[in-house]
Amino acid sequence: MDAHEIILEPGDNGRLANLGGQFDDNLRQIERRLGIRINHRGNRFRLSGPTAGVRAAAQVLQELYAIAGRDAVDVQRVHIALQEALMEQPPTGGETADDGSV
Repeated sequence: MDAHEIILEPGDNGRLANLGGQFDDNLRQIERRLGIRINHRGNRFRLSGPTAGVRAAAQVLQELYAIAGRDAVDVQRVHIALQEALMEQPPTGGETADDGSV
């Protein structure tokens, strides 16, 4: 388990509301997909869970917050950001044999 805190700057309530979505649905989608927990107060976010999930969530939140300043953050944008973050994660050990077979 890992815990990480990020502060999204600049602190802007409109952007934060756009990022979270209605009833924080966007944040819940990130939590479910990455197997982590997100707690936040204002622009201060505490992420906890498996290290790879926490790292991916930090990346996704920062990317979506940048988008939230200029455009709507919807379910599709969250999905795409999650897909990109998961593709960029290094593979975990033990998934392939030395000869490259699975």
